Amino acid sequence: MKMLVALHWEDLAKFYASGFPQYEVHICHDGATALSLLDSIKPDIFIAGPSFVDMDILSLLQCCNHKPGAIIVLTNVTANLALLQDMRLAGVHRIIPIPCTLDHVKEQINELLNKSPSPV
Repeated sequence: MKMLVALHWEDLAKFYASGFPQYEVHICHDGATALSLLDSIKPDIFIAGPSFVDMDILSLLQCCNHKPGAIIVLTNVTANLALLQDMRLAGVHRIIPIPCTLDHVKEQINELLNKSPSPV
């Protein structure tokens, strides 16, 4: 399985990527690279932040051709309800506030890949 971790926080991206040795993990820190990698490597799992310097997650997901089976947004920002709904409509499966544990992210990925229903 392939995973793309796209977070502008470099240390956080490395932290989450290191927790998944069973996957082929790719890391990037900007929206343009994430968009390119989504369409070229076609990851099964996409972990991203809500925004990058060059675009936000909504723009990125609207432009990409490949939608992974598990799309998770990690955010340290309190989003308004409209933004959360827009993320859901764009294809985001889980929105997880950070800080969060690596185990929590793993649980969410397992639920998504096994198609088990779960709240945000």
